[in-house]
Amino acid sequence: MRGVFDYIFPHRCVNCSKIIHQRDMPLCLICYANLPFTHWEMDDKNISYELIRKSAAIEKGTSILLYQHGNAVQKLVMANKYFNQPHIGDFMAELAFPIVSKHEYDLILCIPSHPRTLRQRGYNQVERFSEKLSEKMNIKFDKHLLKRTKRRDSQTHRNRTERYDSLANAFQVSDDIQQYENILLLDDVLTSGATLSSCCQSILNKKDLKISVLTMAKVM
Repeated sequence: MRGVFDYIFPHRCVNCSKIIHQRDMPLCLICYANLPFTHWEMDDKNISYELIRKSAAIEKGTSILLYQHGNAVQKLVMANKYFNQPHIGDFMAELAFPIVSKHEYDLILCIPSHPRTLRQRGYNQVERFSEKLSEKMNIKFDKHLLKRTKRRDSQTHRNRTERYDSLANAFQVSDDIQQYENILLLDDVLTSGATLSSCCQSILNKKDLKISVLTMAKVM
């Protein structure tokens, strides 16, 4: 039955639409080979870290890929966000593992979706990425410690200050965060850094702990 289904609806590369026989791969080999990796370490010496560190005292930060309009990374992110393709989360976790496995954490968190967004979309696009990385690193992932209390409106026409102001008090942190000391916080795309900075600051307001941030991609 699977063979008939694959014949009628073949699995295709997210970027170039070429048929792929390996269903857990979102990209064909050529598009995968041409992915624009940042080659940044999880440290305090890269653009992603510096952007978030301006507004929140994180320990370390990095991004895996470079996101530009029309490139394969944008298509990966959009497919994962709007078309619920969990194998993309698995794929990104495989790319992330060599970067974060050199470090020690006692908890993985991800940026939560607003309840209304969850009802409309049916899923948080970063959860599968977080679950898979948690499994590979043998570290707890808890999707209940963070809640989003303010829905993000369009940020396109806002400057940096306006973006940060719009996300003030946008996250609620459970008291259960008190039992952890070193957290890895995940998200899909880093643009202005407003969302991640706001979330990190909410966590730090609850407890002074170490936070490292990892995103699938950084907008360039």
